[in-house]
Amino acid sequence: MYFRFPFLLLLIVAGLVGIIILKDHLDEGVSAANKAVPVKTPSEETSAVREDIPDTHFAALQSITSSDLRRHVVFLADDVLQGRDTGSRGARIAALYISSQFDKFGLRPVGENGSYYQTVYLNEKKISADSEFKIEIDGEMVPLKYKVDFLVVTPPNQSGMEVTRDLIFTAFGIQASEYDYDDFKNLDVKGKATIYVSGEPPSDDEKYFRGNKASQYSNGSAKRRTAKKNGADAAIGVVLPELFEQISWAGIQNFYTRSKISLRNDAATEGEDFAAIILHPDAGELLFAGTGRDFADIKKAAMDGTIQPFEMSKKIQMKLIVENNQIEDSNVAGFLEGSDAELKSEVIVFTAHYDHVGIGTPVKGDSIYNGAADNASGTSGLMELAEAFSLLPERPKRSMLFLAVTAEEKGLLGSKFYVKNPIFPLAKTVANFNLDIIGIGDTTGVVVYGIERSTLGDMITKAVQEVGLEIIPDELPEQRIFYRSDHFSFVKQGIPSIMPGFGIRREWFANFNKFYHQPSDDANLFYFDFGYMKKSVQAIFLAGLWVANAEKSPTWTPGDEFEHAREAKQE
Repeated sequence: MYFRFPFLLLLIVAGLVGIIILKDHLDEGVSAANKAVPVKTPSEETSAVREDIPDTHFAALQSITSSDLRRHVVFLADDVLQGRDTGSRGARIAALYISSQFDKFGLRPVGENGSYYQTVYLNEKKISADSEFKIEIDGEMVPLKYKVDFLVVTPPNQSGMEVTRDLIFTAFGIQASEYDYDDFKNLDVKGKATIYVSGEPPSDDEKYFRGNKASQYSNGSAKRRTAKKNGADAAIGVVLPELFEQISWAGIQNFYTRSKISLRNDAATEGEDFAAIILHPDAGELLFAGTGRDFADIKKAAMDGTIQPFEMSKKIQMKLIVENNQIEDSNVAGFLEGSDAELKSEVIVFTAHYDHVGIGTPVKGDSIYNGAADNASGTSGLMELAEAFSLLPERPKRSMLFLAVTAEEKGLLGSKFYVKNPIFPLAKTVANFNLDIIGIGDTTGVVVYGIERSTLGDMITKAVQEVGLEIIPDELPEQRIFYRSDHFSFVKQGIPSIMPGFGIRREWFANFNKFYHQPSDDANLFYFDFGYMKKSVQAIFLAGLWVANAEKSPTWTPGDEFEHAREAKQE
């Protein structure tokens, strides 16, 4: 099962906690100017505004401290945990630490066999560099180079899968009935390989593909699902050069050449026998050679919104070689039952992913990707929330589930597993607050992803102001952050959800990229401000408390793209 050597892990946890506590005492004499993270001061712990907060609630609020947050981060991001990769020993230690905190706070274990653990069953696949991809040019099959020209997005179930298919260009590869948009109209893609370009129709109208904010349809996985639904046997995405303004090819390469983890026995995520490839823009020139359509014209048409599908009259060949393995990991679940006889059947879920990406390519001699900001910070906030709510003299009316999920870095898999195997009925799950990267950036405020989508936005706005912060607008809509963390698994089930994140502004994004998924994201990260992190978690506490005690459960903003998702799931 999950913990093969629990006693040994407990000794390791106890030892590391002791080291951290000792280090905190030693650090007292170090000046704040010489520290990479700020030292707690008494003023920090009394910084929340008391307006509309009863004394009983205020005491619980003040249990959320910068020193506790720092201690949790330091533990979870220690080198001993080796980056908490999914299924690793370090991830098991992290899960044990989280469960021990839940137990300390008196949360009820609601996992398997009276434990805090929900086992998540996963498959691991790695694409071999011997995989092949060839494009027909003037009747000759021209090979491309793996990693340089093409990457495999979805490994097939069986190694050695060989595919030879005719090509058909499907523009953006999108079907969106609410916008009366269909790239597949009058196209027969059955048994073919579809070609699509990155992005979506450009618009300045927020009511049409959300204007300059990326919609769910720009996501490559959504495009591949659409191609498959229409009968295609493979889908090939061509990266447009504009995407490199957001992420480099090296970054894309690093992501797709790692082992691929998927939910076991889940056709939606497991990769079946449907080939999915992405191509570098330079390979796009070869892809369209001989079709009578110049790739430069296609790129221009994509930018101005005049791009159109067409038959390509050429073939591709591929042979995909895969290494397969099965692994297990766990979500960690602790529960606080509500106090109201009727409303306690409704559940608010607080989530944070505790996994990171493990050990990788060394940078300046460091190969451990500790994941302090991403997401030891959010996991620390989750534990502080659990403690604060457990200290209330009277529990909130609605129940609360504190869920530390695994495998977020592998495609939100821990949260996807939960919504497929919920501990509490999704029909009774009324809201989700997700914590993913907190305590860095502009310390005057927070960006709340999804703030405009439901009435949760009103609650978090008031709470943020209550602790002396402000709401920062999302200045990076092209990053599609709303679709990229665990709250999105709940969103797709029609559950109103928000992610109160860090204070990231466009001019600060370059700093973010210096440590995002890098070994430098450790507990000594220069950008951490634990006093600011504390305020962010306090705001989530207040918003969660108000939602838990409100007469009505949260509702979607009329017209939001996920407004009717719950009804659609129940049909």
